[in-house]
Amino acid sequence: MTSSAMKVTVISSDGDEFLIPISVVEQSSLLKIAMGECDEGGKIPVSNVNSAILSKVLEYCHKHAGSGPKVAADEGEAANDDSVAADKDDSVAADKGEASNDAGGADEELKNWDAKFFKKTDKFNFIFDIILAANYLNISGLLDLGCQTVADRIKNKMPEEIREIFNLKNDFSPAEEAQIRKENEWAFEGVD
Repeated sequence: MTSSAMKVTVISSDGDEFLIPISVVEQSSLLKIAMGECDEGGKIPVSNVNSAILSKVLEYCHKHAGSGPKVAADEGEAANDDSVAADKDDSVAADKGEASNDAGGADEELKNWDAKFFKKTDKFNFIFDIILAANYLNISGLLDLGCQTVADRIKNKMPEEIREIFNLKNDFSPAEEAQIRKENEWAFEGVD
């Protein structure tokens, strides 16, 4: 059985089981370590992530499972193959060029997919839950994507709008806020 055909069962905090290919599980450092510690056919519990969030996280991992250094390793193996005849060097180089163009196209497709990943939801709580899950599972790409999404969505927002998004109470009374605005007029120029 090849490693791409092997699967691992991941269990969400609410008891749902996900049968996941190892290449997908390996996107998470935490799950990769846990997979190495469990018996074959063992199950990996993820106690901090419910099934709705885990399924979204696994969607991201599944999409990213084929990307990354694998393409570079394949090119390196082809470059180190001594059995290639000298007269075929030009065709090998051309094939590598095509492979890197394909990889570039795949990278662009992956960037476009990432850009759309969070656009389906306007619920910040859902995005925050995915960020927390990505942090817990140690999936740096998803963590970065989630944080960038939040940053992009609050960009150019007024403090009141940001407080509403994050469900934050204003710590200042109206008089205190007016005093702060007066003391720091330069920071509020063109904002009102």
